[in-house]
Amino acid sequence: MDKGQMSKWKVVAAALVMMVTILAGFCYGAAGDKHTKQEKSNVSTASSTVQAARKSSTIQAEEEPITVQTVDGKVVLTERQKAILEKEGLPTDYYELEGQQQDAITRIELCLDYLDRTYPDDTFTYLSYEGFGFMSGRSPQVYVLSEKIGEDRCVSVGVKKFDGKYKFYDDYKMVMDSNVYQAEIEKYIRSQLPDTEFFVDASIEDYDEGESYIMERASGFFTMIMNDAFDSEDEAKEFMRAMADWLNSFEIKDHRAMLCIVFNPEDYKEATLNNYNDLSKKRHAKYRLTCTIDSDGKVSIY
Repeated sequence: MDKGQMSKWKVVAAALVMMVTILAGFCYGAAGDKHTKQEKSNVSTASSTVQAARKSSTIQAEEEPITVQTVDGKVVLTERQKAILEKEGLPTDYYELEGQQQDAITRIELCLDYLDRTYPDDTFTYLSYEGFGFMSGRSPQVYVLSEKIGEDRCVSVGVKKFDGKYKFYDDYKMVMDSNVYQAEIEKYIRSQLPDTEFFVDASIEDYDEGESYIMERASGFFTMIMNDAFDSEDEAKEFMRAMADWLNSFEIKDHRAMLCIVFNPEDYKEATLNNYNDLSKKRHAKYRLTCTIDSDGKVSIY
């Protein structure tokens, strides 16, 4: 390769690198703290033994190519697209948007349309968009709220194009089952501590679809937030070990973890799904214990 060709290649390579950018105006951060519950309840950062990689839990579906709406050869945005752009403080005219913004608002509509058609009995509301670099090989994600699932969890959906067809990925069923998973955890706690006030923040991390009992095909990370439970730390650890034994009874061969935060009554009154973690650090919770279970069922509490 001569110097001229080498110089030309360097320019092209530099241009490609410059394309690796995040779309301005659309980011997952817009979801706010309220919708970060799927951060493994802050338990994953408490132990290096927690599994980092997730099993695939998305649904894939191929669709025929969907084109944007056009009138006289010009792109016309839907009312939904215009409302999203307006909320983000961006122009509602397609041609006034930057290239990546045009791509993002197109993908958002594709994903919302896919959800509408795939789950017609539910209603979805746009929450935020997370874009990735063009060279990352990852699919941008659209996050939405679901009327059926509730505002404490969001659904994500992504789309890529292969051979003239769009392939969509969503975690709707897994997120829906996270509610069922959490309910079973709450049921167990009530059976053991019937007089204790508490709430649970749980999400599924490893998952197999099916109709069998949710605890036999799913595992995850969860936090139990309790009001003045247990007279001693040893008593709290005894409860967590019993709960770990209950989880192990389902013979799930995955890493699992749980966090137990026990507040004094005056602090529990202020605790919510949004602030319990920061509150426990700021007010020094009565007890804050982590329990991890490795793939062989070994339990560690600290």
